[in-house]
Amino acid sequence: MVMQSLFPPSLRGKRFISVLLGGLTGLISCQPLSLQVMAPPRTLQAETPFAPIQTPTLIDLGKAHSTPAQLQLRIQTRSAWRLLANSSGSPAALVSEIDQFRLYLIDSTTPPSGALTVAHGPFDVNAALLAGEQTLVFRNLPPSQGDYYVAVQALNSANQNLTRLNTGWSINGESVALSTQGGEGTGQMAVNANYTVSTTTALDVFLNLRDAEGARLDIPLTVIDSADFQANDIAYFQLYLVDSNQDNPTVLSGPFQINAALSNNQQRFQVSHLLPGAYYVALAAYDAQAQNLTSSLLTVSGEPAALSSGGGEAPVAPGKISIATDYAVSSTDALSVALTLKSL
Repeated sequence: MVMQSLFPPSLRGKRFISVLLGGLTGLISCQPLSLQVMAPPRTLQAETPFAPIQTPTLIDLGKAHSTPAQLQLRIQTRSAWRLLANSSGSPAALVSEIDQFRLYLIDSTTPPSGALTVAHGPFDVNAALLAGEQTLVFRNLPPSQGDYYVAVQALNSANQNLTRLNTGWSINGESVALSTQGGEGTGQMAVNANYTVSTTTALDVFLNLRDAEGARLDIPLTVIDSADFQANDIAYFQLYLVDSNQDNPTVLSGPFQINAALSNNQQRFQVSHLLPGAYYVALAAYDAQAQNLTSSLLTVSGEPAALSSGGGEAPVAPGKISIATDYAVSSTDALSVALTLKSL
């Protein structure tokens, strides 16, 4: 049991607020860049029923005096499978990695979004989950200017934030989960000047842990002009991830259409959110009339295409990159592609 206090011990109130941390499920886990390769959806596990009542952890907001105001919060974690150069990714955050929870009280007249302004906190509470739940108590709540919402992060033993990225709320640049249900209906409660609370209904926070962050590939492209076509004739590229750099390889992902943005006949691509596996890259150039301008004896899906032939695992397997099951890349060297334009 951990207690943080902003008030002298002699001034703490006797009442408190339950904060239930509940419904933890197995969590597997991204930030898209130029391209996004999504993993197939996985079936979510049923949420764990609420835990038995346990000894609460106290969070004391007392300052100059104690108050009778109480706030009850229930946090439930949920999971989904989503994926996010060359840089390694990382596996999904797991419930077993949670070492502590960091909580903040947000005081706002409207439902908060984006970067949040903290009214009280942070309060760090050791994780002591019982059947997927943990009870916390906020007490000695001061009057609110608007409504109190609660923001929560899950942290590991290295103090790293395990909360899913891009939740829509952040504090100091770090993602947080926010109470969005319960309370007065949308995850809020108020405390008036007489310390009367607007509701005794628990606030609900649905806290998802970090998804797996797949590896990212860095792909520099060089376009070689022909006598009949130049780089400025290219309107867009089609990019494939394939299983070899030989003729007619198996397409693993794609095609992804990317607008041409060449500078000095060069353009750089990044492919993010990669699942474990072994990959080569294929590129084909097209004009505004969807005519393939690529000169190559190699084809992908029946179309001439240039394939990665440098970088990656060179010299053993130039143009290839492997992603291990822990999302580590086999090489940090970019996969290079040289694309020659055809002649009439």
